[in-house]
Amino acid sequence: MGITLLIAAYAILVSLRYFFNIIFTIIFIKKKTSDFKKENVVRTVNSKKKLFLLIPVYKEADIISDTIKFYQNNILKNTDVSVFLITTNKEGIISENRTYIVASNSITNKRIKILHTKTRLGKGAQLNEAISIILKKTRDMEKVYLGIFDVDSRPSDSGLDYILRDKSNPELYQMGVLYYNNNPKNVLANANAIFQTRWTFCYEFPIIISNYTQRKIVNLAYCLGHGLFIRGDYAFHNKFSISTQTEDLAFGYYASFNNIFVKPVPFFDYCSVPNNLKDNIKQSARWFAGELVFYQEFIKTNFKSRLIKMYFCLLMIKRYFILMHWIMGPPIYLFIVFYSFYMAKNLMFYLIGLFVLTYIIFPYLLIKFFLRSKCKRWYNDLTWLMIKSAINWIGPGYAIYRLLIQKMKIKRYDFFKTPK
Repeated sequence: MGITLLIAAYAILVSLRYFFNIIFTIIFIKKKTSDFKKENVVRTVNSKKKLFLLIPVYKEADIISDTIKFYQNNILKNTDVSVFLITTNKEGIISENRTYIVASNSITNKRIKILHTKTRLGKGAQLNEAISIILKKTRDMEKVYLGIFDVDSRPSDSGLDYILRDKSNPELYQMGVLYYNNNPKNVLANANAIFQTRWTFCYEFPIIISNYTQRKIVNLAYCLGHGLFIRGDYAFHNKFSISTQTEDLAFGYYASFNNIFVKPVPFFDYCSVPNNLKDNIKQSARWFAGELVFYQEFIKTNFKSRLIKMYFCLLMIKRYFILMHWIMGPPIYLFIVFYSFYMAKNLMFYLIGLFVLTYIIFPYLLIKFFLRSKCKRWYNDLTWLMIKSAINWIGPGYAIYRLLIQKMKIKRYDFFKTPK
């Protein structure tokens, strides 16, 4: 009984911290966007900056036309922005590459170009080759920013303006991510979109904000492979990892190791979520596996001193402790929930009620408030949010299974591409 009470109390403390992080993030974003609008009533874009948006496209022929249409109609009105679609030999040479063929037939704006990379490796290698090609032809690399986006990304044009008008010149910018459900009738996908958006507000963005405002690495901040902007000279000297499935996460951690503070952009990239349980599990498996095996790269990393390495080692341990929550938390919490209902007159019963309020209901209402979205069918959303929270350990469990069979050489370690 004592151990279950401690676990329940700890869970409530964590969920309360996330709840206040969401409030902190909303206040930060609202203040920064308000200041930006006041300071830029008249368009005063810093024309010295140029934005090159890089979109890796591998087997994306089915949706590439919609992506091109979005950028041509919304983003390329700004003359300081260009778009590069990055195809790859992994899908075949140009004449056989279906994505390349569909894209080339859909482009009507000269500022959208297709770069065909020769690599047959993953996204990290694809980006590295494309960045090398672009920067070879670029002068004043410190005035160029390379923005990384996914094919389903729909970035805010205000976010791009924010970077262009910003008088500072940091090595990295990171947009927050708002997830949307492109199939409104799918209640699981809707819950997944809310769940992922909540994570942006309660964990990802607060860490970036804290590191940047305090000018020290309080926590390891991983970057996201969509909404990430890299200054040209920094990109030239710092490549994406090609040995991990989550090259963006590794890129962000290496930036932390080098004492680089990522500047938060108070505008968003809008990104879709998988529409079925199977794809959802595989996506979270990919994310979990990529970070789980990162320790292999961390061990090989060179630090200036042993003390600095010890400090980052502690931050890595802290981060891996959060990963443990991902796989072990839901089963443990579910056990405590059922136990508390069995002991309905016990203090545990009320603690679980508080946990549900702070972990599910309050964050849901806050995010709906921020998005100015009416809570239609809120009971469906909350029900599926609870289901999503309960099954959130399945993806990491699948990742561990895949890693184990790789170690036993039963099957090749090859996690699928993230579904769009």
